[in-house]
Amino acid sequence: MRDVVVGVTHQEQGGGGGLAAGGTTFFFAPNQMRKRTGDWGRAVLDQRFADAWHRFVPRVEGWVDVIPHEGPEALRAVWLEVLSGTSSPRVGHVISL
Repeated sequence: MRDVVVGVTHQEQGGGGGLAAGGTTFFFAPNQMRKRTGDWGRAVLDQRFADAWHRFVPRVEGWVDVIPHEGPEALRAVWLEVLSGTSSPRVGHVISL
């Protein structure tokens, strides 16, 4: 058994790429993207992402309500809603400025 840390945006010095003390592995997406681009090339990586996306979307359709907004005032209102903790977790706000 081992621990894998995924989605950490602020890592301690030296904790961003491999095996850390205690057997914890850190998965850092930008490092993995660089690795896969080197392994497969950019065109193959893009195609694999597209293929995975097309399999993923039908399974999660209906999980998130995408709500479009426009302008700086909408951005402020959405930010305040999220900041206050009253935004629904199933809402995805898309804001065009």
